Amino acid sequence: MKKKSKQRQLQVLIWENRGILAFLLALVFVLLLAAFALFNYNSSPDQIDRYRESLEEGDYTAAGRYFTEDIRGNPELEQEAQALLVSVLETIKQNYVNGLIDENQIETELQDIQAARLVANDEVVAQAITELAVLNESRQAFLTAEAARQDDRLADALDAYAQVQLLDPNYEVTQVRLSELRGRYVRSIQETVENLLEQGSYPEAATAVEEALTRVPGDSSLQQLSARVKSEQESAAQDAIITESQRDLDAGRFETALTRLEQAVTTYADQRRFQEAWAAAKETVITYYLAQAETAADQEDWAAAQQAVAAGQALLPDSTLLDTWQAYYSSQAAAAVPDSAANK
Repeated sequence: MKKKSKQRQLQVLIWENRGILAFLLALVFVLLLAAFALFNYNSSPDQIDRYRESLEEGDYTAAGRYFTEDIRGNPELEQEAQALLVSVLETIKQNYVNGLIDENQIETELQDIQAARLVANDEVVAQAITELAVLNESRQAFLTAEAARQDDRLADALDAYAQVQLLDPNYEVTQVRLSELRGRYVRSIQETVENLLEQGSYPEAATAVEEALTRVPGDSSLQQLSARVKSEQESAAQDAIITESQRDLDAGRFETALTRLEQAVTTYADQRRFQEAWAAAKETVITYYLAQAETAADQEDWAAAQQAVAAGQALLPDSTLLDTWQAYYSSQAAAAVPDSAANK
């Protein structure tokens, strides 16, 4: 009896509060619908698919609109959209590398992408533009290098390939080309330098080797060639001192010859050849002026003899031989004075 009474009381309570219960049930139902709708909004494939399809079709204006309307503000979708755009940019890059599009098409396409504001982070597009600009510069340098290689302009080709390697270090073809051309270039430089050395064109030979070493730094054969050029150039310079000094002596330019040889003796103190040339030049000068003095003495022109010896002394003030002859001719001049007076 008590059990039936409790059940009756519960039924009455429910009936009296039926409005509140109905409201609560309706509220729960609405909340569930809202949650479902929100979940649907955040994960609806239609939203990202429309964006993806627009990108693939190259309709960047539409993709930008879908990004603004459906994606912006949702971190997960923004991240997915950015990944899609990066993939598109990489495809554009590969199409350019493979020659399917040219630099003008790239520039137009990237400008359209940038204007459409397809991602929340504009740096993604800006970075792609920078990378593709570098890639374009690298490609142009590579084409220049290939043309130079085909024309056998090895120096120009190496310079251009080096530029490509600087811009795109991972481009394997460049390294292959560099390895191939360096050997040919070094051999061509060796041949050129040999010809220049045979012609006595030492400054040109030295320049050629030094320029080659900037293109192929550390090459042992070029370093050896450089050392040889310097040695031969120095030897030729020393030979020129001897030759030019002898030419000056033969032309009577005694002071020029003596000055040059005296400097060489100081500069090349360990070179006996200059000491010998210097001694021979002094002997030539002394012989010349003593011959002049002797000619004058034969005519008993002691003043002219003294002048000739004095000219030699001016060039060689340390010559004891000239000093001795000057003393002799002075004494002869002095002795001739009383004789002259006696004859009067």
